[in-house]
Amino acid sequence: MEKIRNAKFQIGQVVRHRLYPFRGVVFDIDPVFDNTEEWHQAIPAEVAFAQKIIAAMPDGSGAVMIDGKMQDDATWKQAKVLVDLARQVAAKDPEMAARYAL
Repeated sequence: MEKIRNAKFQIGQVVRHRLYPFRGVVFDIDPVFDNTEEWHQAIPAEVAFAQKIIAAMPDGSGAVMIDGKMQDDATWKQAKVLVDLARQVAAKDPEMAARYAL
């Protein structure tokens, strides 16, 4: 019989990943983390797109078209958080720094 453990987070709680540049809301609790390699491989593409947004709007104001999609100050703020978190990960993990091109 498997030992029952208390969950560290609660459903509905906003959380930030401690290693990767993600924030989210807890909607279910799994006893074991089991994400796919495809999920891990998508991280650098998200960071690269966020870097494009920041480069196109250095001061975070206005709006620009990037890859056919309009980006504004709200998406700039999300991109800034994502890139800042990616930099924190890159500072601790040289392999991720290379994948993020940071």
